Amino acid sequence: MKKVRILSNLGMTLMGIFLFISCSNQDESFNTQNIEQIDKKELLKETSILFGRLISNDNVQKEVLLKMKEVDDDTESVSFAYLLGNEKALKKNEVVVYKNSKTFKQSKNLLKSALAEEFYKNEKDYTVINNAIEENINAKVGGITANDIANNLSELLVNQEMQVFYPFGGENFANDDTTVTDYYVSYDPLNAANTNEAFQFSNGSSTYNTIPTMQNDFLDGNPVFLIVPIDNCDIPGRPCDFVDLVPIGDGGSSVPPPLEGDPVVLTYNVNHNLIPEGDIISTRIPYIRINGTSWMGFAGTHQKLSFWRGSPDGVVTSSNGTFVAGAKGFPVKEIRVKRKYIKHGYYWLTFDAEFDPDWNMSENTQAMAVFSIHHLSVEASAELSVKAGLKMDSTGTFKPNAETTISGKIKVKNKHSKFRDKVELSRRQVLSTIIGNGITGQTIHSNGSSYNGPDNNINYNLKKIGIVDYYVKYWYTDLTP
Repeated sequence: MKKVRILSNLGMTLMGIFLFISCSNQDESFNTQNIEQIDKKELLKETSILFGRLISNDNVQKEVLLKMKEVDDDTESVSFAYLLGNEKALKKNEVVVYKNSKTFKQSKNLLKSALAEEFYKNEKDYTVINNAIEENINAKVGGITANDIANNLSELLVNQEMQVFYPFGGENFANDDTTVTDYYVSYDPLNAANTNEAFQFSNGSSTYNTIPTMQNDFLDGNPVFLIVPIDNCDIPGRPCDFVDLVPIGDGGSSVPPPLEGDPVVLTYNVNHNLIPEGDIISTRIPYIRINGTSWMGFAGTHQKLSFWRGSPDGVVTSSNGTFVAGAKGFPVKEIRVKRKYIKHGYYWLTFDAEFDPDWNMSENTQAMAVFSIHHLSVEASAELSVKAGLKMDSTGTFKPNAETTISGKIKVKNKHSKFRDKVELSRRQVLSTIIGNGITGQTIHSNGSSYNGPDNNINYNLKKIGIVDYYVKYWYTDLTP
């Protein structure tokens, strides 16, 4: 099969028509067979270089930032579908805006025309892109036009569900002029690492300097445009098991009691020995705070976390004369948080998740694990240790006991993720540190402010799992006759 060298056969006279390529002319028969064979990471890399060259043109950069602002109040992200006028692959927040926007009723799309022109000038720099579209171009009957090139390039970027992410966006500008003359571009390395290479550009020049290593934190305070995959949760009709968390002041709410009836919130420390097995201790995690982006991975738009609980299941077995407690793993919650809410580490987010509806005395020690979710094919696992508060009576039956413990282990697994941290939670310890400094030496003074929620000025003990701060509320229900 011949290499594309697409525009060399058209002659330079075609270049003039690029500025008038209509954004409404879509290639309805784009063949994705070649795409399935390409290296996604290399495609993202080539696209970032290509995009960096495109926005060195002031007018193209202004068009991109304008369209980004149309769909994102934070001026942080926009899909290539929206930028290139493809209504079939828009993000959820772009659908209505697209239908109402006058932008796409214009006769030209600067980004789309510049896309084809750049590919013509520097085709040798885009091997992966070239291989992905050559079958469609070479199969064209009746001659190749500039419109064919523009459509196939744009269809490739759209079908690969790419977007431009700009965490330096709106909050760093006091007015409507968000253009920059010196900037960087990079991409998601798809390996959950916190660093990646980047490319430094200046307006009016297609040349760039390669930065071998850029830190993830650098993205939040500097003009870095990133080419990243669109998250499944942002695509219409795509399944999403994650709950989006927001700060209380941005629509989060306080947490309701977990049980019907008349449970009492414990706002003081408790000796767990004094709570009969027949009564109920219910636990919820109302709010969490994620301190920074170190678990996010380079160029992450959201932090996605999966929390698990490991608990004794009441079954005891004997192995080589040693009693072993059975255990089970339970999902607590899968959450997604925008980068802007964690990069500074001061937003409290409404988590509102039940940890254990009935923490029995026999569940002497439970465990919690957290995984971060990424564009990974691997499955991560964690082994959690638990202890059952059980003691054998004279009949050989195990009965709940506040002190005697039998150990057990459980392995929990999570897809597309990295294991981050785990903690053991002793029933005795957590109930004796509901409030006060505890072992962390910190409290959450819940004074009704926009970040802490209305908890009647209770100094709940701050607890930690890795970079996540949280606190727990306990409800006691007296069922004793």
